[in-house]
Amino acid sequence: MRDKLPKFITNLVTISFILTAVIGCSITVFKHFRDERREEEQRMKNSIIAEYKLFREDVKSINLEADSFTEKLGNILSYDVNLSKNGAVLQDLFAEFEDFIDENTKKYEILHTYCPGNKYESATIIAGCKSYLMTSETLHNSYLKNIENTNERIKTFNQMNKDDNRKYSDIEEIVSQNYTEYVDYDKDGEYSGK
Repeated sequence: MRDKLPKFITNLVTISFILTAVIGCSITVFKHFRDERREEEQRMKNSIIAEYKLFREDVKSINLEADSFTEKLGNILSYDVNLSKNGAVLQDLFAEFEDFIDENTKKYEILHTYCPGNKYESATIIAGCKSYLMTSETLHNSYLKNIENTNERIKTFNQMNKDDNRKYSDIEEIVSQNYTEYVDYDKDGEYSGK
C-alpha cells in the first residue's frame, strides 16, 4: 500500500499539472482572441466615426444633387412637348442619378456595411449610423418612387399620343439597373422616401 501511495500522489500531481497547463493555455488563448476581437471592434468603431465625419460634410451636396435631379425631372415631365423632346435626356438623367447613388454607397462602404442591423453603445456611432441610414434609405426609395411616377407619366403620355394620333415618338420607360425594391436600412418598419 505504501508503494501505491507515492505512485498515486505522483499521478495526481502529474494530472494536476497537465490540467493546470491546459486550463492556463485555454485562458491565454481565450484572452488573446477576446482582446483581438475588442481591438477589431474598436478599429471598426473608429472607422465608422471617421467615415461618418466625411459623410456629414457631404450631406449638403448629396441633398443638393437630389434636389437638382428632382427639379430637372419636374421640368421634363411638366409638359408633353418637353417629354417628347427629352426622352433620351430622361433616360440619361436617371442613369446619372443611379450612378450617383452607387458612388455614394461605395464611398461610404464602411457605414453601408456596418450600420444596418448592428447595435452600438456609443451615442456618436448610433447618431451617425441613423443619419447615414436615413439619408441612404430616403435617396434609394425616392429614386425608385421617381421611377414609378415617371413610368406612370410615360405610360399616360404614350397612350394619349396613340389615342389622339399625335406625332410624338413613344418614350421608353425607365428601368433601374441596380435598384428594384424599396429598402428599410434602419429596420424601423417604414420606407423613408417612398
